[in-house]
Amino acid sequence: MKGVYKALNIEFGERTSVLLLLSQSVFLGIFYGAFDIGATALFLDVFEPERLPGAFIISGLAGIVLTTLYSKLQSRISFKNLAVINLLTVAVFTGLLRFGFEIYSSDWLVFFVFVMMGPLNIIALLGFWGTVGRMFSLRQGKRLFGLIDTGQIAGIILSSYAVPVLLTFNFETKNLLFISSVSIFFALIFQFIIAGKFKLSEGPVSKSEALSWKPG
Repeated sequence: MKGVYKALNIEFGERTSVLLLLSQSVFLGIFYGAFDIGATALFLDVFEPERLPGAFIISGLAGIVLTTLYSKLQSRISFKNLAVINLLTVAVFTGLLRFGFEIYSSDWLVFFVFVMMGPLNIIALLGFWGTVGRMFSLRQGKRLFGLIDTGQIAGIILSSYAVPVLLTFNFETKNLLFISSVSIFFALIFQFIIAGKFKLSEGPVSKSEALSWKPG
């Protein structure tokens, strides 16, 4: 393991934090991948592709509203608590979207799921990279942010390859929302662990700086 850490350019005091964030980012990646595939597939199964531009515009507006709310809460709630509340909200909301199909089967529910795809991804990302930015200095970030981001990429790839396999077993597309909800719940568990082990109230790297180091 020492050789692995050295190859990945992880210093001794960074091992626990990097492993926790990598694990959390994998579950976040599964959340992104499963939600995006599920929401898009459900939308195209009900609506014509010509409806996509309008849906993206509404999704963008919803994203602006949620990010504005997130920014206001940041000035009123400690980041340590906000990061937990953020992921808890995303997990509960995603679970409610899936449960909605059990009691209210409507085209508008499918439309709403698609609209919320982008905003939920964005606020989950804001919380994650805000956490990362508070745990590492700018010098550390230059070495580690790209490595940490590979966890999300791995999670997205994993969920993308898993979907065709699941569909061969008559797995319903709407149940991808259930996978997303479970994945973000596990990410929440890691957030609890991180909040218990590290001080997240202050950090040498701001949220905007942390996000600027995220590839893509």
